Amino acid sequence: MVSAVADTEPSLTSGLLSVGFDRFGNEEDLVRDPIQHLFQVYVRINQERAAETERFNNGEIQDAESTIHAAAKRVFKNMEDGASRESSNSE
Repeated sequence: MVSAVADTEPSLTSGLLSVGFDRFGNEEDLVRDPIQHLFQVYVRINQERAAETERFNNGEIQDAESTIHAAAKRVFKNMEDGASRESSNSE
């Protein structure tokens, strides 16, 4: 089952932020106000994840491996394994 936002595993945070930045990040905003922009990205990816979790739990999404949660776990695993960001995001 996909976890809800409130019970995000600490190790998943960096994976979520990476997935979120790929989807919603903006280099100009990052340079202008990095903390605020990363906060906004993190909030937005968690909102998307919560909505997706609800759809998954309702049976609207069948493939757990296609979820934000799964993507974030893959990114984090690749970080742990020392893979480059490009190879992490190509999966």
